[in-house]
Amino acid sequence: HAISKALNAFYRLILMLLLIFSFLNLYKLKKENPLFALNLLTASYMVSRTLFFSLNSNFETRYMVTTIPFIETLVVLYLLSLLNKKK
Repeated sequence: HAISKALNAFYRLILMLLLIFSFLNLYKLKKENPLFALNLLTASYMVSRTLFFSLNSNFETRYMVTTIPFIETLVVLYLLSLLNKKK
């Protein structure tokens, strides 16, 4: 049971670090790149949900779960774009 929690925490940590890395490299993307739009959509969705639920005093992790698919998609596409640049 503890190993499962540790793996889950490690996955979320890596996911958040890669998300931050993706946001920090946003300025390198051209506006025509679909990753640019996905970065902005993901950031705005995360911020709007955080603000809405924190203003309503309902800031719990379960309400933020719907943002995880956006984050995962953004991170995977960003990593794929980095791999394509190296080829």
